[in-house]
Amino acid sequence: MARSIAHEEKAGKRQGYSNYALRYLLYAFVMAVSAYLGISVLAILAGMLCQKAALLTYSFIERKN
Repeated sequence: MARSIAHEEKAGKRQGYSNYALRYLLYAFVMAVSAYLGISVLAILAGMLCQKAALLTYSFIERKN
């Protein structure tokens, strides 16, 4: 039974790492396409950071309820 739990934990970590890798590959793709199209990469980065801040703010507000 302990081996089963350890295996499931490793599989969960592997899935988490692959999700992070996929997310950052998507970010890199969006940045590369925007740079190719002549859109400021800093503007794209600022937009992503604003979106992340909005998600964190919303979750913090809803956590209090």
